[in-house]
Amino acid sequence: IFHHPKFRRVTITVKDVIVPFLILLSLNTIVLICWTAISPLKWERFHMGATDDFGRRLQSYGMCTLNSKKDFAYVVLLSIVNLAVLLLANIQAYQARTITVEFGESQYIAIINSSILQAGIIGGPLLVIARDSPAAFSLVIV
Repeated sequence: IFHHPKFRRVTITVKDVIVPFLILLSLNTIVLICWTAISPLKWERFHMGATDDFGRRLQSYGMCTLNSKKDFAYVVLLSIVNLAVLLLANIQAYQARTITVEFGESQYIAIINSSILQAGIIGGPLLVIARDSPAAFSLVIV
């Protein structure tokens, strides 16, 4: 691979890294600003079933909730953008796995990205399952 006449050495500059970073940052920022401006989350307090002798509720928990089902589109859009970037990073790390260089780190990047992907695949459904239990939801989200 190193002595093939069609291949040449490529140096990655700061610009090569900062441009995709700024694009991803801008996409996330635009979606989050639109979400906050158009339909911000709403704080809701949920009361548990326990009451005292006078009928007052003893336990409650609060959380931010979506205003309507249409707001779920923002969550989906953010997930698609970030999952696409994560999958692209995994594909590129896989393609570069056989390149041996002095500071070859594509194997470690692939392991980290795969761990993030695995956490998302397992954590997403767990968040849905644990939504009604405040203790379990807090444990999964942290």
